[in-house]
Amino acid sequence: MKNTNFKKKVALTMVSMLTLSTFLASPVLAEDLAAASAEVTQVIAVEPVTLNVEDALKLALENSFELKIAEAEMNNSVMTASQQRTIAREDANTGVYSSDLAIEIAKVNREILPTLAKETYNAKKTEVALGVKAAFAEVVFAKENLVLAQKYKLQADESLAMIKTKRTLGQASDLEVTNTEAEVATKASEQIQAQITLDQKLMDLNLLMNQDLDKTWIIEDTMATQTVELVPLEDMKAYMFENHPMVLGSNLSFSVAESTFDLAKGYYPSNVWTYRYAEQDYLKAKYQNQLALLSQEKSLVQAYMGVQGNLEAIKALEKNVATVNESYRVAKIRFELGMITSFQLNEALLMQQRMESNLANAKRGYRLSIAQLEYISGMNAIKIAE
Repeated sequence: MKNTNFKKKVALTMVSMLTLSTFLASPVLAEDLAAASAEVTQVIAVEPVTLNVEDALKLALENSFELKIAEAEMNNSVMTASQQRTIAREDANTGVYSSDLAIEIAKVNREILPTLAKETYNAKKTEVALGVKAAFAEVVFAKENLVLAQKYKLQADESLAMIKTKRTLGQASDLEVTNTEAEVATKASEQIQAQITLDQKLMDLNLLMNQDLDKTWIIEDTMATQTVELVPLEDMKAYMFENHPMVLGSNLSFSVAESTFDLAKGYYPSNVWTYRYAEQDYLKAKYQNQLALLSQEKSLVQAYMGVQGNLEAIKALEKNVATVNESYRVAKIRFELGMITSFQLNEALLMQQRMESNLANAKRGYRLSIAQLEYISGMNAIKIAE
């Protein structure tokens, strides 16, 4: 992994040393030295790059260590298939049943193993994509929480200023001021924690993309939550069964067991152990394949329902947030006019914050459910307008 921050620090240190030696050799003014240092810092500083989920996926697919490992495993499987080709070149007419059967099985494996290895690698790509989409959703959620925390800190400062003014006028007690000061401290702490959480989530995403762990980005959330039209479930199901690497891999594994059993039947009668083992392996692979396909279909339907549920939750919460925002605005006016107490004002504020937090959580759930649906189906879940 590139350590750009280390290179920046080395460069800055070297320039600083050169600047210091120049300062010792000549009467350079302190303000000139400060200006030179500022210029160096400005040259070395790199502006954060905009990052959306598509960019994150591209970086991960190009750089992911998990995919590099999976590629090495795929190449090993391909080499194993090459060894099978060597065996398969022999004439299956040695007179020894076990040897002849091994040669025939090798002929089957030399055709299937490379394809199976490729589908296994493609399945890993879908897993990496799911991880990136989920990590990106967590970053967006953490970013939204930070924005809310900053907003709530400002609201707490505003409430404290209003209550102090009222205390000056004899309309608020010292206890109300103390309680509000405690709330300001709490909101400041929550803001710091929200920033730490965002930094941690960015680190998780950077790891998946194989970037510097402390690299910062301008996060761009391009996922729509309004007027969203999902690809019809039946279309997703058809695509999944025809193209999804996990489905294709399961089918190929069953084909290997089926072909092996068919070959064994041609060499051994049913009362021979070799025949029986091949038969049980075939039955096991058959049931495993059927279970895998049913589980995949069930997961697809459940994920689809989850996305629909999250969309409906977002619509309802957006209306609730608009309502409580208006309620809080009115409550502030009434408090300034002395019509309600600070306790009632705080109740309106807490309701607003609770609804906004619920909306942020619903959007997070929606993003994660979309990622899960696309992972299971193997295709984009949101229908693109033509």
